[in-house]
Amino acid sequence: MVDSERDGRWMPVAVAADLLGYDRVSLRRAIARHAEITEDGGAEAHFDGITARKVGNTWRVWLAASWRRPNDR
Repeated sequence: MVDSERDGRWMPVAVAADLLGYDRVSLRRAIARHAEITEDGGAEAHFDGITARKVGNTWRVWLAASWRRPNDR
C-alpha cells in the first residue's frame, strides 16, 4: 500500500463535495453516472481520481490526503 493510499479516508458526499469545490448534487450525479456493480455485489464509481463506494443507501467518497491539504510546493 502506498503512503498516499494509507493516508486517505472515506467521507460522506457532502464533506467531499465541499473539499473538492463541487456542488453536492453534482457530485452525487457524477458518482451515479460512473457507478458499476462490483464482483461482491456492491457499487463503486471511479472518475477524475475520485473513488466512491455505496455503503447501505449512501455513498462514501475516498480522498487521499493530497486532496485534503494544500500542496507543499
